[in-house]
Amino acid sequence: MSCLIASINRNLLGFCFWLGIASAYVMGQNSSLSVLIAEFTGNDCESARSSLDTLLIELNDEPNSSGVVLFRGEDGDPIPIYRQQSIVERHLLFRQFDKTRIVFRYSLDQKQLRTELWKTDTKDFNPVGEVVEALSAFKLKRVTLVHRESWTDSIGCSYSFDLSVYSRMLYNHDRSIGRVVIHARTAKDFVTKRQRIVEMLKQRHKDVSSRVEFAFVESKRADIEYWLIPKDMLAEESER
Repeated sequence: MSCLIASINRNLLGFCFWLGIASAYVMGQNSSLSVLIAEFTGNDCESARSSLDTLLIELNDEPNSSGVVLFRGEDGDPIPIYRQQSIVERHLLFRQFDKTRIVFRYSLDQKQLRTELWKTDTKDFNPVGEVVEALSAFKLKRVTLVHRESWTDSIGCSYSFDLSVYSRMLYNHDRSIGRVVIHARTAKDFVTKRQRIVEMLKQRHKDVSSRVEFAFVESKRADIEYWLIPKDMLAEESER
């Protein structure tokens, strides 16, 4: 009887030993996986802030981990992603978080803008769908009104347009031109505003200022429109 008990104990010890090794292996495997922490759709800034804070808490708890913000854009149109990225960048700046721990990735495979927030302990990040590291990989497909100064909070309550966003779009998409339509009372006001915009663009990306056209619209109500136009469409217009 004592021999039988000893044999059972030996078998149990062996089982527990191998079970411990298997558990450690599984835990090691899981720790290297990318984990989707949160996601939000559209430009709902309250949802964006809350989701981003959740990711930052996770990253603070695990100093060796990194974050990936994956922007999934709308049917091949990169413009909404620029706006969304501006919201994310401003929130990271507000939280004073180390930006070197978070990278941006992009995909244009959705019918609606969606942003995914991932935590990963490895350099391997393999989400579903085609993902690229730069928005310049996507081709502009239509003439787009990027912004007009009379817009207030119509594109997300924390979205604030500035010329750095516009110059980044022009820089990334060198097969496009910018068209700035200035609504002003007088031609003198138009010239003053045009000069200010040109100088500010040169400060951000010197080369893009030469690819921006300006138009004057006499108006009692001041406003400025910022357009992005694919060069292919300009060529089609000239052929007609």
